[in-house]
Amino acid sequence: MREVQVIGAGLSGLATAWYLTDASVPVHVIEARPRPGGLLETCHEAEGLVERAAQAFTWTRQVRELFEAVGVQPCFAQPQSRRRYIVRDAKPRRWPLSPVESAAAAARLASAWAGRRMRPRDGETVASWGRRVVGVAATTWLIAPALQGVYASSPDVLSARAVFGSGRRLRGVLAAPVGGMGELVDRLHTRLSARGVTFEFGQPVDRIDSSAPVVVCTDAPAASRLLAPQAAGVARAIARIRQVALRPVTAFFEPKAGDLCGFGVLFPRGTRRGARRRVRRGRLSRAERAAIGDLDLRRRVPRYGARLSGSRAPAAGGRPADPHWPRPGSSGRVPVARASPRAPLRRGSADGARGPCGLADPCCHRRELPRTTRRVRPRRVGL
Repeated sequence: MREVQVIGAGLSGLATAWYLTDASVPVHVIEARPRPGGLLETCHEAEGLVERAAQAFTWTRQVRELFEAVGVQPCFAQPQSRRRYIVRDAKPRRWPLSPVESAAAAARLASAWAGRRMRPRDGETVASWGRRVVGVAATTWLIAPALQGVYASSPDVLSARAVFGSGRRLRGVLAAPVGGMGELVDRLHTRLSARGVTFEFGQPVDRIDSSAPVVVCTDAPAASRLLAPQAAGVARAIARIRQVALRPVTAFFEPKAGDLCGFGVLFPRGTRRGARRRVRRGRLSRAERAAIGDLDLRRRVPRYGARLSGSRAPAAGGRPADPHWPRPGSSGRVPVARASPRAPLRRGSADGARGPCGLADPCCHRRELPRTTRRVRPRRVGL
């Protein structure tokens, strides 16, 4: 049987090699990076695990079988992690709609279901579908932040048919390896090597060898470049796929009595505009401080920049892993320093050039993230 080349040793490439070897197919994996896993990487810090990319899997039969085959023990999310909060009017809320808005959304939804208007139309975005089916309020405060946390994109550009058309559930039981996502990568690499799979790391691929079967397991831009000589139409279609760069940040805090217990807090788009008005009045909440980049607010309301630095200090030993943002797909541990809420920041001064985490380069403090990374003990959100 001819050897199959797998380009890319990320999770998709390793899984492809695993299932090919299940069918007794010889495999050779080529990876441009010096290690397997792609964006997946787990850092073991004194305070806990820090994931540089994805944190967990949706627990399915295929995931369970893969965990059992490579000998990885799953760690399931605790019941309280099902709680999700959405910020509205500077407060995290389990249900952000008012009673009137809830009744209106329920009535519209019932009408759409009775009239069989639930199915997304051709070319309809999630925002258009939501306004048509459940109304503006439910779309703005429920659908948009929930999908922003999943897809990191505005509902105005998401396809309603791609998101809702298949009828699949967006939520499920989450599970992760006890030792982090990197444990699964290491186990797959070890087991595949024992099965006879050969790996070639640090070897970028410029073109596909048409004389051998090839499976491309890279991101969309790289796949488009590789496929262009052999399948120009497919390459053009792949090139139109939009990708969003995410920069996860992990912060460890000492437990406090008033902390929220849940999966996370979602900040709807536009939260920053209302927060700027509250900053001018000295009413910025702790939750909004965690979501709004201090650099952006300092540019617009520089006299009130010091009010952003009132968050409590992190756990001991919470030094930043890197004073600047690392490459996309990686993360750093960002502590929050104590500061006087009344000390004004002077433009051009050393203090004025620092954000609430105390780092010299304020460009790395932007916190406009759809979802934070792994929480400690377990999935606790400290606001």
